[in-house]
Amino acid sequence: MEKQLITKISEFSGDKNPLKAISIIFLGMVLSSGPVYADDAGTQHFDIQPDSMSEALTQFAMETDSQILFSPSVVENKTSNGLRGEYTRQQALDTLLAGTDLRAQKNDEKVFLIVSSEEEAAVTESVYRGE
Repeated sequence: MEKQLITKISEFSGDKNPLKAISIIFLGMVLSSGPVYADDAGTQHFDIQPDSMSEALTQFAMETDSQILFSPSVVENKTSNGLRGEYTRQQALDTLLAGTDLRAQKNDEKVFLIVSSEEEAAVTESVYRGE
């Protein structure tokens, strides 16, 4: 079975050397796992320049290997003062959003939903009314 798998990997990669093919696949797996970041309880260094809110949140997502979900209309015409220093994920997001009506709701360890105060109030009201 192992020999068949190695043969198939070699055929797939187009390389006659099965060890080289396996090494390339292993390297790809390691690299695709992404860098290791501090958990939410720990801090991490941030260097996010002042920019549009959309760009600042995108940079945050890349630096923390997180998913930041937001509607383009929610961040439209909003800017961030940027962020530099050691912060937890939540502190960093709160700082990026400071001075706006935007809030970060944590849905998972690395998933955040960005909402405006108006949206948050509308959702709360509809839940309260049972809609």
